[in-house]
Amino acid sequence: MKPKLWYFRKKPALLLLASAVVLSSAKAQEFKPYPRASITEAQWQSYFDEVREKHGASVQDLDDQKLLVFTDRVTNTIYGFTKPGHPAHPAWIARKPEQRGDSIFIGQIGYFAGAEPPFAKLFREYLALNEKLKEEIKRRQAEAAPK
Repeated sequence: MKPKLWYFRKKPALLLLASAVVLSSAKAQEFKPYPRASITEAQWQSYFDEVREKHGASVQDLDDQKLLVFTDRVTNTIYGFTKPGHPAHPAWIARKPEQRGDSIFIGQIGYFAGAEPPFAKLFREYLALNEKLKEEIKRRQAEAAPK
């Protein structure tokens, strides 16, 4: 059954809301795509392909660290995927900075299809990087603040 167009003409806000939901769900990158950190190689590859398709223009190849890093410039989410040769490969860590009042919070999630100990080490290294990222965000905010 096709929706009647007259209904949407009488309810333009409903049409706008429906359009926004469809567009946002089509473009949004899921931050936590799996319920557990341990995944299959096929799941790793599928998510990697999705992130590369959506955010490939932002890729940074950190060959010395055996990482490919993508940034979602809309949500400021950073995805770090291991490359072959990295001890945790295949794995990824996603980080999403958020302002909460006067504080900066960095949500972090990670997944691995290889061995857990090197992934756990990588995860801890990213937690340490989060502290540096928070300081950098605070510094930039202070520089941008009107004086």
